[in-house]
Amino acid sequence: MKNRKKVSKNRSGGITLGYKLELANKIKFLPTDSQFVLWFKVSSDLLDIDDDIVFGIVYIPPEYTNYSSQDAYSQLENEYIIFSNNYKYVSLLGDFNGRTADDDDFVIIHNDKHIDNLTDFIENKVYMLEELNIPKKRKSLDRVKNGYGKRLLDLCKGNNLFIVNGRIGDDRQYEQQDLRQDFIQMVKSDLNITLHDRDIVAIHRLPAQREPRPLIVRCFNTDIKRSIMRKRKELRNKVKFVDDVTTRNIALIKRLEDSGRFDQVWYFNCGIYGRTDHGLQMKYGLYDDINRRLREGK
Repeated sequence: MKNRKKVSKNRSGGITLGYKLELANKIKFLPTDSQFVLWFKVSSDLLDIDDDIVFGIVYIPPEYTNYSSQDAYSQLENEYIIFSNNYKYVSLLGDFNGRTADDDDFVIIHNDKHIDNLTDFIENKVYMLEELNIPKKRKSLDRVKNGYGKRLLDLCKGNNLFIVNGRIGDDRQYEQQDLRQDFIQMVKSDLNITLHDRDIVAIHRLPAQREPRPLIVRCFNTDIKRSIMRKRKELRNKVKFVDDVTTRNIALIKRLEDSGRFDQVWYFNCGIYGRTDHGLQMKYGLYDDINRRLREGK
């Protein structure tokens, strides 16, 4: 595990890798200096390929925070170059906090275009995507871009790397769907709430066995989320909005609803609330005796 120690006196945050005990002899950690990436090697025997594969687990703290670093991407690129010069297969994964929208992560040099300094460019092997039936253009569900996103794209262009998100797996199934705009239009038509692109920081589909897969939406601030959740009963077409609720809180909500004692049960600000037919409203804990709380009214 790699920790960071920058703001507080104690070690905080960091990157860790977990694996099953029976895989211990197939995985080897590769120590480096950077605190923004944890490198490890997986034996070719395990994956049945012709060479070992090196993975770098990345966590780059968000821009403009106490933990952000101007050197993070430079350190990442320097270490990637070292490993890519010594190993055939190198993959980066994790949280880069780089928002790239649909911008290209590759460079194609056209003979009919003049470039002053050709040595600054590398023509990426885009043909490899075509050979693997992977789209050249990504379809990102996040329309926002930031400074770290530009750094991430530059990292790809300069090292012949391609971003997987928006190209393969479930991302391809929804590549023609603009989730942000669909969500904004639904909230406008059903709840009469006007949202702008900037109000939805991110929106993604979650893994699920049934279709349509659920969405997770991150709003710009709590006020926007609260305005939506207050009117969610007016949603149509069997659409449901729920707050970010833990499994145990979901069980508590079900227990309150199944008791038949409440007109409304809801989750708000990490707590579960219930209102009876008589208007008694209280917050409930995981281990509360519901009947006793209702008798005592507190």
